Amino acid sequence: IAIGALINWKGLPGKALDIINIIMNSALMLLMTVVGLNVGTSREVLDNIGKIGLNCFIMCLSSVFFAVLLMVILEKTIVPLEEIRLKLLEEKGLNLKAVPENKGVDPLMICMPLAIILGLLLGIFVCPDIKESTLDTLLTISLIFLYTGAGVSLATNKTAFLYIKKLGLRILLLPLAIFVGGLIS
Repeated sequence: IAIGALINWKGLPGKALDIINIIMNSALMLLMTVVGLNVGTSREVLDNIGKIGLNCFIMCLSSVFFAVLLMVILEKTIVPLEEIRLKLLEEKGLNLKAVPENKGVDPLMICMPLAIILGLLLGIFVCPDIKESTLDTLLTISLIFLYTGAGVSLATNKTAFLYIKKLGLRILLLPLAIFVGGLIS
């Protein structure tokens, strides 16, 4: 992440940022496909998919529920992100009504499950004997690109640093809440 932030600290041209965004999205799709491949190439997992699938589904919903619950509690009490966002907009002299809201479904939300399913099908039908070391390498490569791209994005959004400055050490409560929410489940 730090390397990505350093790459973009002075600001990259829009075309370069667009290319990095494409690379990041591709790395994310590769990561999801590798997750599916890991499941599709594991005989043990496939033999117990019904039991494992139901347990994973329940654990996933529970983790998301408790993580969101803790984040809402934090946001309403100790870490008022919306309040800080509005103050930052006021400080910049922006009209709050002129700031566009993000509406609609992000195509990645549809593509990610499809990439997992693609990986699962590839693992079952096309390359069931793929080496674990190959999957580990693909996973590592995709994570390197994702983390570096996240750093580039962070450096693009200088407002994030203003949030961090205003929140101070309270910023650490956000990932902690998500972590604890996952543990509670």
